[in-house]
Amino acid sequence: PGLRSRAGVLHAFSGEARHALRAIGSGFFIGVAGPLTYPNARPLRELVQRVSLERVLLETDSPYLPPQSHRGQRNEPALLPEIATALADLHSSGIEAVTRLTSQNANRLFELDNGSGHSHLQ
Repeated sequence: PGLRSRAGVLHAFSGEARHALRAIGSGFFIGVAGPLTYPNARPLRELVQRVSLERVLLETDSPYLPPQSHRGQRNEPALLPEIATALADLHSSGIEAVTRLTSQNANRLFELDNGSGHSHLQ
């Protein structure tokens, strides 16, 4: 059987680009966390540059995988702006656009309504 059109998220993705692109083509989102900011994460950054922001989710993966500035420490949601900034830089985009798009992606994937009384799914 095939994958559903809204299949899920590849959590804290760190795999090969071919796997990510195939998953995206099947409806998955790519989750990015602190490793996006690590100096040795060049392949991940190159992949994330190739992926449309409409298919990316920001993740904290608390208490693990903090951004580079907090390596060796406990991760927490308050550090998410550092990951968002790295994503914005990779896409030559403003932080506002990244937070808006990744929030919309989470709303779509998880069928969140953000208190509006209706799902964001179309």
